[in-house]
Amino acid sequence: MFIFGLLGLMAASAVVMVGFEEIATGEDDLLPEDPDQIENSEWDGLDIALDGLDPDSLTSSEDQIISGTEDDETILGGAGKDQINGYEGDDSLTGLAGEDHLFGEDGNDLLFGGEGDDVLHGQNGEDTLNGETGDDSLFGHMGNDVLDGGAGSDSLVGGFGADSLVGGEGNDALHGGADDDTLSGGEGGDTLFGGDGQDVIVGADDTGSEADFLNGGDGNDIIVAGSGDWITGGEGLDQFLLDEWSASDQITTITDFDRSEDSLVLVYDGSDLPPEVAVYGLADSPNASGIFVEGVLVATVQGNPDLSAADVSLVQQTTVTELLSA
Repeated sequence: MFIFGLLGLMAASAVVMVGFEEIATGEDDLLPEDPDQIENSEWDGLDIALDGLDPDSLTSSEDQIISGTEDDETILGGAGKDQINGYEGDDSLTGLAGEDHLFGEDGNDLLFGGEGDDVLHGQNGEDTLNGETGDDSLFGHMGNDVLDGGAGSDSLVGGFGADSLVGGEGNDALHGGADDDTLSGGEGGDTLFGGDGQDVIVGADDTGSEADFLNGGDGNDIIVAGSGDWITGGEGLDQFLLDEWSASDQITTITDFDRSEDSLVLVYDGSDLPPEVAVYGLADSPNASGIFVEGVLVATVQGNPDLSAADVSLVQQTTVTELLSA
C-alpha cells in the first residue's frame, strides 16, 4: 500500500500527492503541518500510504517511484524518470515524458511509455504494452500479451503465452518466446525471432527498402516474406510465403528450405489469373535456385540447386488472409 522503490535504490523526491493519511519515512523527519500536499521535498526512503487517495487518478511529477494497490487504478508519471508499479488490479500506467520503468504486475494491465526510452514489464495477466516514441524495451512475461513498440528502434520480448508483437517504425528486434506468437516488424530493418511454438512472422508489412531478418525458431511456423528479407525457418514444418510484392530489385533469400518438410507458397491476387512461375538454377550461386514470377526474380533458395516450379504452390490472397486470421 505504499509508494516505494521496487529495487530499493531510488529516493522519492518532488512528490505531489493529495489526501493521504499516513507518512512513514523510517527516520525522525519533521513533517509539514499540512499533510494534504507535499511538493518538492527530498526525503530518503519516503513511503506514502494510498489510504484516502482517489485510486482512479494518481499523478506524479519529477523523478518518482509510485505504486498502486489491489484496486484498478490509473497512474500517470511526469517529466522525470519515473518508476510506476501497478501491483494488483487491472491498471493503466502511463510514463509520459522521461525514461520510465513501468511494471504492470498482477492483473490485465495497460501500459504506455510515452516519450523517452522506456522499459515496460507486463508481468502476470494479459497485458497491453505500448512503447510509443523512443527506443523502448517491452517485456510481456506471463499471459497472452500485446506489445507495440511504436516509433523508435525497440526491443520486444513476448515471454510465455500466445503474444502479439508489432515493432512499428524503426529498426526493431522482436522475440516471441514460448507458445504460438504473431510477430510483425513494421517499418524499418527489423529482426524477428519466433522462438518456440507455431508462430506467424510477417516481414511483408514494410513499405520501405530495408531488409528484415526473419527466423521461425522451433515449431511449425508461417513466415511471410517482404522484399529483400533474409529468412530462416528453423526446426519444424515451415511455410514460406512469397508474393508479387517481392518482385523488385530487393531479392528475398531463404536459407534453410527442406523439400521433405517445408512449403514454398506464392500468393497472388484472386481477381487475376495465376501468375507464371519458373524456377531455375543461378549461375552466380551454384548451390541455390531462383524463383521467378512473370520473368522477374523474386527469391533465391539456398542449398537447393534442384528445385522446380512443382515445389512452389500458388494460393489466392483471400485464402492466405483467412489462414493468418484463424
